[in-house]
Amino acid sequence: MPAWKRNLVVIWFSNFTTLVGVACVVPFLPSIVRSTGVSDPARLRLLSGAVYAAAFLSAALMGPVWGLLGDRHGRKLMVLRSLLAIAVFMTLQSQVNSAWAFIVLRLLHGAFSGFVAPALTLVSASAPEDRQGFVASMLQTSLVSGGFAGPLLGGLVADRWGFHASFLVAGGMALLAFVLVWLFAIETDRPAAEPFPSSPPLSASGVSRFAADIRALLENPGLRRLTLLVFFFQFGLATTEPLMALFIHQLDPGAKNLITGSVFAAAALANLILAPLWGRRSDKTGYAPTLTLTLAGAALFYFPQAFVTAPWQLLPLRFALGCCLAGILPSAYALVGRMTPRSKRGGSFGLTLSAFQFGNVLGPLFGGAVAAAFGLNSVFFLTSAILVCAAWAVRRAVPDMPASHRS
Repeated sequence: MPAWKRNLVVIWFSNFTTLVGVACVVPFLPSIVRSTGVSDPARLRLLSGAVYAAAFLSAALMGPVWGLLGDRHGRKLMVLRSLLAIAVFMTLQSQVNSAWAFIVLRLLHGAFSGFVAPALTLVSASAPEDRQGFVASMLQTSLVSGGFAGPLLGGLVADRWGFHASFLVAGGMALLAFVLVWLFAIETDRPAAEPFPSSPPLSASGVSRFAADIRALLENPGLRRLTLLVFFFQFGLATTEPLMALFIHQLDPGAKNLITGSVFAAAALANLILAPLWGRRSDKTGYAPTLTLTLAGAALFYFPQAFVTAPWQLLPLRFALGCCLAGILPSAYALVGRMTPRSKRGGSFGLTLSAFQFGNVLGPLFGGAVAAAFGLNSVFFLTSAILVCAAWAVRRAVPDMPASHRS
């Protein structure tokens, strides 16, 4: 088996295992906050939101730093660092007895445990240039599968041993992933510790060298535009998705949890099925055209969701939406990989994932404000408009990297 295929298999199972654990605890973050003695409903909502956002915020800030370190010292090392950090901080979170200590641990968790960018870099750097779309799409299926299975496992564990045990399970899953990568992943092209041509000398301070390396990445106009677009469309998606459960309750206050779960599962299932197909298509026909098409399709299927009158009507629309969402991130990540030399790919993926995380942090805040001012239906129009603008911007401003290109 070629080294890149071996890495793809190992990282697929590592990502799946890790995200099962991470997603296992998400439903119980408010329960942990409540268990620390917070009883006031308003304060509970505020602190729960802070706990949820803390990891995204610190991960967004640290993503480029870890990516650049991986470019200098090895991508496999960065994957192992992130998985070990998840194992440690998940275990510590199971023992918290203060809401503020929980927030601090979540900040540290996000700062040290971002695993998607280094895992993607490790596989991307070892894969052929004309398989970047396939690689990105397959790794997305591992994340979607893990995100789908995690809450189910978390619920089973919490029912039997309590929600604190879910964090111990998450730590154990991350440790298992650590062992898989340590034993079986291969660093095919260990990067030399060389700076960008415009970087300060090695004697300069670490901060100044990192700042110069990030500036050098942003000097690539295609990468700069694509990074902004990743923030833009993820911001748009995040304005709506966290409010979907409230929207279903608005449609039918008596809707069962099974209906709510099915609405979310419909998009996830379509994403899981279609992601590899979009990946293969983009490798053959181009990444920017695929990104434009999938963004426009997602906009098309968000818009009518505002007009449904019963939760079941969301199911076909959400499935169709998932078919389009399946092609967005793999195409964007493949473009990032093709725009960047292999030796600098960790920094590029770290920067792109930071933009993605900032969209996850700011989108729900903006969506909540819009919903409060104009109603829940309005956020579907907003997301649709943002995705249309993103599709237009990709078509106009992002250069494509044809499948025959070699960097």
